[in-house]
Amino acid sequence: MTYVVAAASGKTVNLRSTPNGAIIKAVPLGATASMLTYDENWSYIEVDGTKGYMMTKYLIAPDSIVSKDDL
Repeated sequence: MTYVVAAASGKTVNLRSTPNGAIIKAVPLGATASMLTYDENWSYIEVDGTKGYMMTKYLIAPDSIVSKDDL
């Protein structure tokens, strides 16, 4: 399933090698991500061909976005 990267502040969310691990990539808000493995805290995702972990709270389903302020 595809999700959108979103956060209340900032311009990017970190994609990490492991939960709380090294930062692989700074993913811009609004980018789409494929959910590979879901977890309540950290999900394993793929963004633009790069796989890693992101806190699940920063991933929202596209159909739950009402406006750009939701990103």
